[in-house]
Amino acid sequence: MTGTFNKTVVAQTIAQSSSIDPQLKVHLTQLHQRVADLAQAVPPEEAEAASKALEDLSTEAAKPESTRVKLRMFASNLASIAATTSTAGIPVSTLSRR
Repeated sequence: MTGTFNKTVVAQTIAQSSSIDPQLKVHLTQLHQRVADLAQAVPPEEAEAASKALEDLSTEAAKPESTRVKLRMFASNLASIAATTSTAGIPVSTLSRR
């Protein structure tokens, strides 16, 4: 992926966090893969925006004090970005709304 996004750090954040619900970990892992796929199919600035949104969502999910409201806000942001990236963003948009 491009720019400051580090997919390894995000993947480790998801995998190592004990505060993330196991079902949410599954969804975040799926989103991680879809965003990686998306980043290969869109211009760099769109890939960066989606990647940053996933990073924000993953970081928030790893916080013990995270709330559903905050997670939905970050997921909604990711879904909105993905929706603007043509058909490449459809899997990300769909998973972000779960």
